[in-house]
Amino acid sequence: VVYPWDMFLRDFLCMVVVAPLYEELMYRALLLSALRDRLAEQPALVAGGAVFVVLHYAYGYGWHVSYMAVALVFGLIFLRTRSIVPALVLHTLNNLWVVLNWRACDVLGDAAILGWLCSH
Repeated sequence: VVYPWDMFLRDFLCMVVVAPLYEELMYRALLLSALRDRLAEQPALVAGGAVFVVLHYAYGYGWHVSYMAVALVFGLIFLRTRSIVPALVLHTLNNLWVVLNWRACDVLGDAAILGWLCSH
């Protein structure tokens, strides 16, 4: 699989810059806040996480348990801090790790840090 620089730059902008900001605003600041106003904390976290998982599937990223885990952690951080900033930073770092690993897979193949992810 060849991962050209223009794709890398596109993925970097979309996944590392735009997506974390958009998703933290939409899923945590808006959706989770609205759910938390109507439900107890745990049901609000699970419902908000489920939306996060379903939409990541719709984006074409497949079904992964890690999406729910990330949604629950980011949601809990948001509820505890009352700020999207900590979850936004973690979300950005997570997506940066993924994009850099995709690039490493292209350059290093199975010798990449997480070679098993090279089939993205």
